[in-house]
Amino acid sequence: MKKPANSQPVFGESGAGCTFLNTGNGISVRVDTPPQANLHPFRVRLAGRQGADFKFSVTPGTINGLVPEVYDSADLMTKLPRPLGIWDFGAGDFSWLYLKIGNTGSPSYIFPDPTPANAGFPMVKAYNAQQTSTDAEGFILLAAAHKDPATNKVTLFQFVTGSLWGDRVKVGNSVAQYFFARV
Repeated sequence: MKKPANSQPVFGESGAGCTFLNTGNGISVRVDTPPQANLHPFRVRLAGRQGADFKFSVTPGTINGLVPEVYDSADLMTKLPRPLGIWDFGAGDFSWLYLKIGNTGSPSYIFPDPTPANAGFPMVKAYNAQQTSTDAEGFILLAAAHKDPATNKVTLFQFVTGSLWGDRVKVGNSVAQYFFARV
């Protein structure tokens, strides 16, 4: 079959992980690196160590359509190269990685706060203690890490495996309740 004179390529350019080969017999795709398993949103990975700090990276995900920042970098999760966070073990053996989501405050209480410069904007942050939601901000546990005190080996426990939708419900003087669903 002869290629029409005005035809355009239907494939993009070669890139990370694949190469497009254009031969006289057609176009083929060669996979240079196998796909990684479990690249779901909010997948947490150990990202090495720098001095005494243990680092993590998170596959980008969304909460109510917003891409969170990574606390230690103040960069959105989608930035390349991926921003790295630091596990906060404090004096203990555990660190908890939370997605913290705040609101804009009185009078409108928009949840989540859509402005990156504001404190209520969604953020992924490691803490050395478990967190409790308040009227100002809600937390959902993405992952936890345990550091073996004898070997300094870190074991990761993943809890969230997808992007999220969240709701904040406040009735009267009670503390706001937060509800999350995977989308």
